[in-house]
Amino acid sequence: MQKPLVFNINQAKIVLYPINQFPTIHINIFVKAGSWYETGNQWGAFHYLEHLIFQGSKRYPTNQALETIKQNHGINFNGSTGGSDMNFYLSLPDSKIKPALEIIDQFIFNPIFNPINFSRELSVIAQEYYKYWDNPYNRFYQKSNENILGENNFLNRNGIGQPEFIKGLSQDDLVKLHSRYFQPQNMVISITGNFDSEKIKKSLDKILNFKKNNFTPKFNKTSFRVKQKNFNYQDKSERSDIFFSWVTKNKFSYQEKISLNIASFIFARSTNSILFQKLRQEQGLVYDINSSFTHSKDINFFEIWSSSENKNIDKITDIVQSEVKKFLQSGIEVKKFNQIRQYMNYRTLMGNDSISKISYDIGKQLFYDNKIRLPQEIVDIANGITLPKFMTTLKEIIIPQETIISTMTPIKPEQ
Repeated sequence: MQKPLVFNINQAKIVLYPINQFPTIHINIFVKAGSWYETGNQWGAFHYLEHLIFQGSKRYPTNQALETIKQNHGINFNGSTGGSDMNFYLSLPDSKIKPALEIIDQFIFNPIFNPINFSRELSVIAQEYYKYWDNPYNRFYQKSNENILGENNFLNRNGIGQPEFIKGLSQDDLVKLHSRYFQPQNMVISITGNFDSEKIKKSLDKILNFKKNNFTPKFNKTSFRVKQKNFNYQDKSERSDIFFSWVTKNKFSYQEKISLNIASFIFARSTNSILFQKLRQEQGLVYDINSSFTHSKDINFFEIWSSSENKNIDKITDIVQSEVKKFLQSGIEVKKFNQIRQYMNYRTLMGNDSISKISYDIGKQLFYDNKIRLPQEIVDIANGITLPKFMTTLKEIIIPQETIISTMTPIKPEQ
């Protein structure tokens, strides 16, 4: 793969990746905004703002006007709001870059937040809120995170927010919020596909230049405190869920993060993993089991999770704990480790299999790491991981006596 072109326009980070084989373009815009940036114990303003962005701009004052532009030019335009970023994305025919950039200029930078749309969008968000929290698993996941991070930790905030809080926001509140966060210096724009780079540069220059940069958002300090190492939550569920979590504030290098992704694959993230083979193939206790290494700012989570009938939970717990301890003590053969690392390298090289995924991945890397690593570079870094380095990194986060076990079990009939 060729190197992407990275540069700044009025402090916005731009990454262009021309791929001329296909008549399509994909654009991702990452904004340093989201529920983690909101102050106080109530949030949801950014999610509300995202909804209203699609309802009208200075030049196109209604959602129907936006839908007409999209339909006339074959453009898909959507967005999402999380904790640490808002992401807007467009896919379009390569001949329609001009109207796509006009959509960006109008709806990202010049929305109007017309109060006529407030009541309807509040109702829409309320439906989204109730649909999400009606799922017992989502309630359990929230409660288990509160047990680990603390109830008022901003890292626990779901991007949807709280309808009652959102209801109190005015047009002026939203205009001020947009004005502070939607500044070029708080953005990464990633464009991949069939385009002329010089023409794109000139067009973006017209959109981004002369816009103000006077506010840089920052997070509060991160922290965590585990209340209970054995945490149980009961809900109206026909199944029981179980999470095994290990949490640390260690600063892991990029290579160490790859090591921990390899570890999650070895434990439970494949049908040939240790726990899948033990719990499903040998014992028939689960349908599936999974594992992941993730991090929120500088707090790192290594987790293994599954679900089963409640009668199986104790047995699953014993097996997982036993297999994790056994692995930490005995490790893995060099040959087997190299095979697994090579398999994951193949998956890395195959990962960028679409223009939309390439645009998202390189934009996200630039947004979070201020650096873009293409698949071959990631493979080269992975190949530098030796088995001793791998085991050392794993033991820094997986400490058996620090295991947090969270379970969701059905509410007893008598309750």
